[in-house]
Amino acid sequence: MITVSLVLYPKFYFTKVLTWMGYLFAFLFALGFLTGQTDNLTGRYQFGFVNPNEAGAIAAIGFGIFLMKEDLPKWIRFCFILLFTLAIVLCGSRSAVIFMLLALIFKYKLNTRLILVFSILIVFVFFVMPYFNFSIIGFSRVMDTYDPASNKLKLDRESEYLAGYLMFLHKFWTGYGLSAYRIIDFSILPPSISRSTTLGTHNGYICAAKMYGIFFLIPFLYAILVNYYRLIRKYFSIDNNFVSLHLFIITVGVVGALTEDYFIGVNSLITVLALLSFSVLQYNQFIENNSKKRS
Repeated sequence: MITVSLVLYPKFYFTKVLTWMGYLFAFLFALGFLTGQTDNLTGRYQFGFVNPNEAGAIAAIGFGIFLMKEDLPKWIRFCFILLFTLAIVLCGSRSAVIFMLLALIFKYKLNTRLILVFSILIVFVFFVMPYFNFSIIGFSRVMDTYDPASNKLKLDRESEYLAGYLMFLHKFWTGYGLSAYRIIDFSILPPSISRSTTLGTHNGYICAAKMYGIFFLIPFLYAILVNYYRLIRKYFSIDNNFVSLHLFIITVGVVGALTEDYFIGVNSLITVLALLSFSVLQYNQFIENNSKKRS
């Protein structure tokens, strides 16, 4: 559907689609904020979305859209950047905080000024704010990810990752099939993995491995990671907000798949957006290559 739409209406996808999405996301988050809906387990805002992490990732993409769409009025961009920043804070998603920082990197690239701003922000959030007994849950959860006592990362997903990995090894060649998207095979798992905490795999790549088996996992990873590497290598240093925005959205999908089941189903909006941006940039490459051949 994305490919057909892009070929039939390229002008829309090259000029308007992300602006429309940005406004739609802003409306949904403003509406979700008024409802005050929170996650029952953690108390984090989810703004009407399926969970706070999904809401945080979508808010980060909204942040990136209005950060990089310089063709929009400045006051509109400023208001919506504040809205999505507030949403990211209230969602308390660690990945959303990282995505927000990635948006700044794709916008301004890696330079001394950006590093200085990051340093000041880190000092303020992690040292100044706690001194006054005030913290931002998203940033606090990022800090809590690292456990200095054990010198390990705490992602609260270890059981899910292990379950998916053991399932992959159990059916290494054939996989469990597409129906295994949410299925956990407890018959092969050690007693240390609790049934109550193992909900899905929470990693798109491990989930793909247990579903597809090694034969189909290789082309799956090639299609995503190799093509992503090629796009980053070609376009990252280019000073073009259109390209940078789509690269950022793809990166949200690629990086986010480390902690969420992206790319192995169409149930997540992040998956659809990442595939859309993949298609737009690859179609842009196709146009550029044809133009070079003609010249």
